[in-house]
Amino acid sequence: MGSGARRMRARFGPGTWNPPRHTETDDNEESLEAEMADNAAEENPPRHAATEDGAGNPDADMADDTGEKNPPRHAATDHGAENLDVEVVPDAVKEQGASYDVIADEGEADAAREDGVEMSDDAEEMRAEFSLEEAASVEPEDEEGGSSWEEDVGDDSAAASTQDYVQDSVRDSDQEQDCDPGSRVKGSGVKLLSWPPRRHKDWKSWLEYLDEYSEMTKQVIPIFQTMGVAERNRRLQQTKKGLVNAAQVPEDLDPYQRTYICTHGWPGRKSRGSGKRPRHHIRETDCPFRFVVQCQQRKGKWQLGVKLGHFYHNPPITGATYATYPCARGVSNALVGARVEGMLAVGAKRSKIYDYLLEHDQNVIKADVDNMVQDFASSVSSMDDNDATAAEVGVLAAADPENCVSIAETETGETGVISLSTAFMRNTFSRFGEVLLVDCTHKTNRHNYQLLTFMVMNEFGEGVVEQHSLIEANGDWHMDCAIEHFKRAHPDGLKLLRAIIVDKAMNKVRVLQSHFPEARVLICHFHVIKYPMEKRAKPEFVGKVSSDDASQVDAAVHKMVYASSQEEYNTTRESLRGLCSRIGLEDFCKYFTKNWDSCQDMWVMHLRAKLPHFKNHTNNRLASFFGKLKDVINSSMSMAQCVEALVAGDKRAENEYKLFRIGRFVNTNYDEEMSNVLRFTTHFVAEQIEPQYAAAMSKAEASAYESTPDDPDVMLVHGGSSIHRLSTKDWRYD
Repeated sequence: MGSGARRMRARFGPGTWNPPRHTETDDNEESLEAEMADNAAEENPPRHAATEDGAGNPDADMADDTGEKNPPRHAATDHGAENLDVEVVPDAVKEQGASYDVIADEGEADAAREDGVEMSDDAEEMRAEFSLEEAASVEPEDEEGGSSWEEDVGDDSAAASTQDYVQDSVRDSDQEQDCDPGSRVKGSGVKLLSWPPRRHKDWKSWLEYLDEYSEMTKQVIPIFQTMGVAERNRRLQQTKKGLVNAAQVPEDLDPYQRTYICTHGWPGRKSRGSGKRPRHHIRETDCPFRFVVQCQQRKGKWQLGVKLGHFYHNPPITGATYATYPCARGVSNALVGARVEGMLAVGAKRSKIYDYLLEHDQNVIKADVDNMVQDFASSVSSMDDNDATAAEVGVLAAADPENCVSIAETETGETGVISLSTAFMRNTFSRFGEVLLVDCTHKTNRHNYQLLTFMVMNEFGEGVVEQHSLIEANGDWHMDCAIEHFKRAHPDGLKLLRAIIVDKAMNKVRVLQSHFPEARVLICHFHVIKYPMEKRAKPEFVGKVSSDDASQVDAAVHKMVYASSQEEYNTTRESLRGLCSRIGLEDFCKYFTKNWDSCQDMWVMHLRAKLPHFKNHTNNRLASFFGKLKDVINSSMSMAQCVEALVAGDKRAENEYKLFRIGRFVNTNYDEEMSNVLRFTTHFVAEQIEPQYAAAMSKAEASAYESTPDDPDVMLVHGGSSIHRLSTKDWRYD
């Protein structure tokens, strides 16, 4: 007998224990278990029997009075048939070990609660430990040769008996306030009148029964924990019995065990990384309802057994409560459902559909209507979506000979990359191809394809899209396909490309460097500041660092990003190393040296100063475009709808760019030469030229210009201490 059982028996006396009840059988059939119960009662006299000295027990009268009000569960019922809810354990089974004592303690505790007996602190502690710890990893209760379980359940009689119990339970539970006082237990809540059968053939039959049982008893019973066969066998091997001759569970029975609880019984968790199922979004009531379904070997056959049941709810189990759960909501009328499908087909508003369902007494809420619309939008088959996407791509290719479209397939024949470039995009890049912005965004279609976009800046300083590529994954092969399409669609502008701005995605950097060796790949300054800051806050780097020290580390990184010279960068770097050594961030300093200090030319300001980036050091223009694009594109769209929206957005951008306005730009601070520049360009371009023009004018008197006899398109510029060759074709000098 276990220690918990000894505590319970010390509190309640040596009387017999009351195991959980079986499902009801035929009233006319004589129960062998009832006879065994009577024999056991004769061998174990009740607690109020006379003692050896002949004196009567003073509690006998109280027990008799209690027995009149609360008859034992094996007493005859009103209709004359013996109640078959009693389970008698043979002596051979009682000698199995402490595991059966635990179940005995559970039965005694339930009986004590029904009798209104106050439990001791040790008994309550035992019940808490049993229900929370033992339920997840329990040994099989019955092995071949001894069992307290009833024979295989699955016949029509057992199912009919369960349905009768279920109907009685539902009928009684619908009376929330007027229910029988016996259906509520002090401290436990609503007690179910129907329990699941003890035996089931396999997991398939169990799941079918559970669906029917949950619906008829108005319960929502999710899975709390699952133990696989591999884990069970591993634990068996670690036991003393397993080292000799362990009964390994067959692999095809996986899972070995599942623990079920009430949907309102999820415990609070600090982390989702414990391996358990994620917590559902429910309103907690700490409901104690739970039971375990486990694979057990019985007479050479593996079956499922329902065990360790605690069939009590603290929330009310009623039809009105059950109707609020998502599994009970929906359209129950077939005619109403057909009409709703017609409304969805013609694009009716969600509010109209919601009002129609409420008028016809359907149990739905607004979220259900949203799901209906979402499911209808996703009901198009993949084949139809492929055909529709091909049609959209074909229309784009036929609309203009300058439009360029390509589709790359994977080795399995699936669509890997869809790249789109219109005539307007190609014309823009041929004129403004010095700096290129590249980035990806997600949630643009229901197939989870990412949108890879290439962008340049026009003469107004605005971002203009040069190519859209829908890629299956952000891999090297997909990037190669998208870049190859870009190179085919923009052959004229590639010679102007000098800078490519990306985020800190090393596969993008590697692939872009291999395709554009003459261009410098730069990292967006926003990401340069963001990534080290997030890394510094990681648990593997953070010790006991104060907020002031953390701010100093971030400030040092920020200062290195915008360093105006190599000396300033080196000084700040040494300061960061000393700071990290003082506050215990040596690992972060090693990370920074390995991943950032080794590629200074990609993010330090003074090393990119001479590139034609037009003061553009971030991907903010591209990020702003993605934000506006999400107003018309979302994750519920098909691929055809996504392509259509991208093409429509390009048409709008082209229309805005072609808009002609009378007049010219004026800046009163410019001289005659800069005013002439502003006449044929924009303020953004003039602002880029004006500093260079001012620097040239300040040195005009000290410079001399001379044409070369061998090449009329090249001029020699003699400065104070150097001579440069200036090409008048593209205005570049060496």
